This record gives sequence, C-alpha cells and structure tokens, in this order.
Amino acid sequence: MIKQIQKRNGTFVLFDRARIENAIQKASIAVGKDLSGTLLISITDQVIADLETTTKPIHVEQVQDIVEQKLFQSELFVIAKAYILYRKEHEQLR
Repeated sequence: MIKQIQKRNGTFVLFDRARIENAIQKASIAVGKDLSGTLLISITDQVIADLETTTKPIHVEQVQDIVEQKLFQSELFVIAKAYILYRKEHEQLR
C-alpha cells in the first residue's frame, strides 16, 4: 500500500488517490468529456497498481507519467493531451 508521495520540493505528503482522480476528472472536463465513475476509478486503480510495484520512494512526476500512460492505454487520447498540456503549463510556471 502506498503511504507517501515525494513532492517536487523533496518533501513527502500522505498519498491520496482522490488527487489522481481529481486531476483526471479536470482534464476530462477541460475537453468537454465526463468520465464515468467506473472508468475514472478503473484508471486510478491501474495507476496505483503500477506504483505499488516499486520499492523506491514515489515521486509526483512518476505518478503523473503513469496517469498519462494509462489514459493512452484506455484510448482516451483527447483527455491525455489535455492532461499533458496542463502539466506543461504548470512546469513553465514553476
């Protein structure tokens, strides 16, 4: 079970699956789509399953990379693109 995530500044915060679900949901809303609860939960579960295979500390960037991968694997290309663009915009702001 995942307990902590390392933030960009190096600090650790408690893992919260709702943050993944919210990010995916925001990306879907940004493109005018609304993911069903079941699909949103399924994608989040897949992300968590991948993260649980690592023994190293989990970094927020790693989580986001896996979210992108799972969106593509689910053929949610438009949502994946919105998610990637959002990440890029925030990277430039930092």
